[in-house]
Amino acid sequence: MFKLKHITTALLAASCAVVQSGVVQAEDSHQWEATGMAGMNSFDSNRNLDDASTGSLGLGYVLSKDWTLEGFYQGFDADIDNGIGGVDGRQVRLDALYHFAQLGDGSWRPFVLAGLGDQEFDGNGAKDSETFGNLGLGIKKQFSDSWLVRGDARTLYSFDEDETDYGVNVGLSFLFGGKKTAAEKDSDMDGVFDSLDQCPNTPAGAAVDSVGCPLDSDMDGVADYLDKCLNTPHGVKVNEEGCVLTSSEDVSFDLSLRFDHDGDEIMSHNSADVDRVIRYLEVYPVADIVIEGHTDSSGPASYNKGLSERRAAAMLNLLTGQYGIDAARLSAAGYGEERPIADNSTSEGRAANRRVVAKVLESK
Repeated sequence: MFKLKHITTALLAASCAVVQSGVVQAEDSHQWEATGMAGMNSFDSNRNLDDASTGSLGLGYVLSKDWTLEGFYQGFDADIDNGIGGVDGRQVRLDALYHFAQLGDGSWRPFVLAGLGDQEFDGNGAKDSETFGNLGLGIKKQFSDSWLVRGDARTLYSFDEDETDYGVNVGLSFLFGGKKTAAEKDSDMDGVFDSLDQCPNTPAGAAVDSVGCPLDSDMDGVADYLDKCLNTPHGVKVNEEGCVLTSSEDVSFDLSLRFDHDGDEIMSHNSADVDRVIRYLEVYPVADIVIEGHTDSSGPASYNKGLSERRAAAMLNLLTGQYGIDAARLSAAGYGEERPIADNSTSEGRAANRRVVAKVLESK
C-alpha cells in the first residue's frame, strides 16, 4: 500500500526551507478566504485503512497581516486494508494560520498552521468519534486580487486513540471583503513613493537618491540637474549654476605646508590638498594657479619677502616635479609679511601667517 506519510514528511521539510528564506510581509487587502481543496489522507497502521482521497470546504477570516483563523469540513471514503468494505469519514476542524514573509515576486506566502478538530469514522455498523490536533506547513500563491492557490502538508494526532495520520491538500481560495489597500503613489515620478519621498515635486528626469532628493555628486550645494559644472573640487566656492567663481579672491587652496624655522625646504605637506589643486586644473583646463608664499612679521620685511618667494618656489617645484603638473599653468609669488590673515602679536597668529596657498588666476 502506498503510504502518504512519506510524501507528507518531505513536503513539511521543504516548506521549512521555504519559510526560512522569506523577506518582508505585505499587508492583506481582503478579510475573508473561501477555499475548496482536494487531497489525500494516510492513516495510522493501527486503523487498518487504505489511503483515502479527500475533499474539503472552508472559510477563513483574516485577523491581521500575519494571522488567519479558518474552519474546514472534510469528507473521505477509506477502504479497509486487505479487507472488504470501507468507512465514511467526516472531519471538522478549526485552524490558526501564521503567515511568514513574502517570497519571490511577492505573491508567494508560506505559512504554518495548528488547530483542533473532531473526526468520525462510520462503517461496518459502527461509528467512532475522536478529537485530534493537527500541525502543518503550507504555501499560498496569489495570482490576482481575488484568487490564490494553496497547498499544505500536515500531521493529525488522535487524542482518543493515540494514533497519527497524515494529509496533504491543494486547493483554490476566493478572496473577498475588507478594504483594498491603496496603491502607492509617486506623484513626481522620480521612482520614490510619496510615503518615502523627502523632496516632493522633483523636476522630471532629475536623478534622485533613495529618499527622493536630487543628487549632488560633487557636494557643492547645487543639485546635479542644475549643475552646469559637475565634479567641481570639494570645498571651492561656486555660483548658482555650480561653477567655480572666477574671482581669484574667492578661489584658493591652503596647502598646509610646514617649514623649518627660517627655512625654505618643505618638511611635510598634505597630499589631499594637492589632490584638490590637481582636480581643479583637470576640471578647468584654462585655469592657471599662482603659488603664494607668506610670512609673519618677525625679522626684516625685505628678508621675509625673499623667504616667502623661496617657499613658494619650493612648492611650485614639488607640484611640477613630484605630481607632474604642467609648469606652464603655475607661477610663484612671495608677499612676505604684506598680507597677514591673523594677529602677528601672538604666536598663534604668526603661525597662521606663515602659509603657502594656491590661488586661481583665471577660470572659465
